Amino acid sequence: MQEQEMVQLRDAEVIAVAVDRLSGLARLSLRQEDGVLRAVEFYGLKAFRSEAMTLQNVVSRVLRSSSGQFSKEVLERWLLWVTSLPDAESWLSEARRREWCAACEAGSLELVVVEPSAGAQIVAASSAEGQKLAVRLRIQIQVPGVWARHSADCSNAFSAVSEA
Repeated sequence: MQEQEMVQLRDAEVIAVAVDRLSGLARLSLRQEDGVLRAVEFYGLKAFRSEAMTLQNVVSRVLRSSSGQFSKEVLERWLLWVTSLPDAESWLSEARRREWCAACEAGSLELVVVEPSAGAQIVAASSAEGQKLAVRLRIQIQVPGVWARHSADCSNAFSAVSEA
């Protein structure tokens, strides 16, 4: 995935998160301000964490280890965060953390951080393992206004229910 494509995700809204632990796949669905729907897919998932998902989840910026956007200290901090929970320490051993840091620096492990301006913070660590890409960006649908019409239909349905 090109750096320019990730920059285009600024101000996109995360509208769905799907994680399949058994197959090692995760998918973020996003709606850009112009209505274009995009998906970021992670393959060979090693770790994934999403926190503070709310009704509105807007992307501030996307950082990637393969772009050299992390110092060693910051990379280690994100690796600890993605492998922990708010009430539990990281499950990543010291030796494994050093291996993952080296893999990120070598480009065989990709760490992606989705920083929010509102809502969810999302971090994924994935490895291509025989595939060309560990992370892929796709355009799902390019029909501005479709989601808005669908949302309007839903809000009418909610109004009818609340009035009953």
